[in-house]
Amino acid sequence: MRSKLTGDWEKIKLKIANLQEFLIEATIEIVEEIAWDFLFYLREVVEGQAIDLAPLSPDYAKRKTTEKLDNRILIATGEYLSKLDVKVDLSTNTVYAGAPEDVIHEASGQLMTDIYQWLEFGTINMPARPHFTPAWDQFWYRTQHKIIRMLQKRLDDYWR
Repeated sequence: MRSKLTGDWEKIKLKIANLQEFLIEATIEIVEEIAWDFLFYLREVVEGQAIDLAPLSPDYAKRKTTEKLDNRILIATGEYLSKLDVKVDLSTNTVYAGAPEDVIHEASGQLMTDIYQWLEFGTINMPARPHFTPAWDQFWYRTQHKIIRMLQKRLDDYWR
């Protein structure tokens, strides 16, 4: 016994032909949304001091108090956290999250990308205070299932 399938096969062929482009666009949208979620989470982690960070030197802690700066680690003026950003480069299908390129930290006159590197990895005069990497590890662990749900929803919408 054989069955005959009927339907709009041209529509199905077109959907399949456009699936790759759809998946690239959906992936960029999902990754951009996840990047913004991560930066929000990173701000929460740093502002709440929810990760272990090397203590400030006594001299710097005193200077922060004298200059009425925020006494939390990685936060003096709040400028660093406020300038974290997401950038989408469609020419390479890449999403960047973190310190923006070519943006100057007003308080120090240094590039934000340099400040990020110094804070995350330390300098000869300052201990490393990794915050981005540990926050990402915590965030990624709890976000993987969300990504699957987001992609599933987009695929369900695409085939309707």
